[in-house]
Amino acid sequence: MSSFVDLCIVSVVMMVVAIIGGLIPIKLGDKLPGFNYFSYFGMGILIATALVIIIPEGVKTLYEATSPDGPEAWSIGLPLIFGFVIMYLQDNIPMLLEAWNLKSKINYTEVDGSAPGFSIAHGFKSILQSALTLGLLLHGIIDGISLGSSYALSKSHIGLIMFVVIVVHKLPTSFSFTSILLKEGFSPQIAQFHLFLFALTTPLAAITTYLIIKVGAHDSQFVIALLFLFSAGTFLYVIHHVMSNVGHSKSDDLHNSTNTPEQSSALEFLATLGGACLPILVSFLGGD
Repeated sequence: MSSFVDLCIVSVVMMVVAIIGGLIPIKLGDKLPGFNYFSYFGMGILIATALVIIIPEGVKTLYEATSPDGPEAWSIGLPLIFGFVIMYLQDNIPMLLEAWNLKSKINYTEVDGSAPGFSIAHGFKSILQSALTLGLLLHGIIDGISLGSSYALSKSHIGLIMFVVIVVHKLPTSFSFTSILLKEGFSPQIAQFHLFLFALTTPLAAITTYLIIKVGAHDSQFVIALLFLFSAGTFLYVIHHVMSNVGHSKSDDLHNSTNTPEQSSALEFLATLGGACLPILVSFLGGD
């Protein structure tokens, strides 16, 4: 039972860290100098998180689950492309419904994320229209599955390492998450609602996984590895989505900036590069 108490403690810590990191842009965004560049910093974090942390972790877990022969090539590529395609389809639902004249038949309406006022139903519906939020929620769930499995299978040393890695990358990820949501035009209330859901996913998934395994389920590292790679595929689409949206809003930044276009572009490049370096540092801290 002590392992369950330990898991509950680390889950609460992860949730608090994620909330604190995400509230900084929401509450202090207007007071932070050069806040526009944080969205580029966040974009760099997302790119490197997918390429340096999520994909390698998925491949490593897959090799551990299929040793000594190693995994089939399809087991790496298929979850990646499946995750990407699922997010691509979800993000283009309005366009597909419009093309086939189905919007009115299924009563589908898009949520204006920048509109004043907030309701729970409005908040949940807005999640379906944010590829970034869906991708991060999925990744948070898979983080929780891995963490809960480690504690349930009495691999406390692995669970501790995973906890450190997850916490260290949760803080900058949640910071970039809300800063990008604000950049994409979502209201602070909607961004805060998305943040709280994101903060809850890993703890809830970890505790649920722990209880399921303790009730009688067996270790399924192969399934967890496939989930990691599926999550990486969703992240790759999220990166594409974020880069497109940040690029489209560039003219507004230049209009509101006192820097020349060349200076702004250089700062955006450096912010993205700095964000990309952070997950690399986290990967070294996590070790093996």
